[in-house]
Amino acid sequence: MPQSFCVNARKRRAGTGLTAAAPANAKGGGAHSPARSGAARKLVLFILLGTLGACATPLTYTAKPVRFQPPGGSAAWEITGRLDTSDPDSGDAAVTIWINGQFAAVGGFQVHDGIADGSFTGAYSGRKITVHCTNVAPPSKGFLCDIGDGAIPAGTLAFPGAD
Repeated sequence: MPQSFCVNARKRRAGTGLTAAAPANAKGGGAHSPARSGAARKLVLFILLGTLGACATPLTYTAKPVRFQPPGGSAAWEITGRLDTSDPDSGDAAVTIWINGQFAAVGGFQVHDGIADGSFTGAYSGRKITVHCTNVAPPSKGFLCDIGDGAIPAGTLAFPGAD
């Protein structure tokens, strides 16, 4: 605490019999000392973050790889993907795409009442990679992401949903 605060506190408490407590509090021994309030803040923050973390446990879904033969005689691609979401019915979702084991694209979309629709782009080997994700038709659960080599369809990754 600033020294001027402690001096003013002693002056305010003059005649109340509480002046002896002011020096003890100024040295960190009182109930409202910075050391105690800092520990209390850390405890409250820890409990709050733990509670929020429990509510948003991430779910990860992995799609079966798809193969694509790009035009022009290039080597075949193996396209894989992972979808991370906190809630497959309503929440944020992130999709990561790899081609032949190399990072190609990442993007996100929101799910509202089980309905999702999101598009993003990436790059692989100097080529534009397009990704468009939607949910599967009810009553099934899950997501489908159409992958493209530019405007050429390269395959669809299917991410199963929670049943």
